[in-house]
Amino acid sequence: VIMGTSMGGPIPSGISVLQNMTVL
Repeated sequence: VIMGTSMGGPIPSGISVLQNMTVL
């Protein structure tokens, strides 16, 4: 499970990847 750095909290890897891609 990857932590969403954008959210700063533990979230599913799938969502974290989407969040990271959205931020980038």
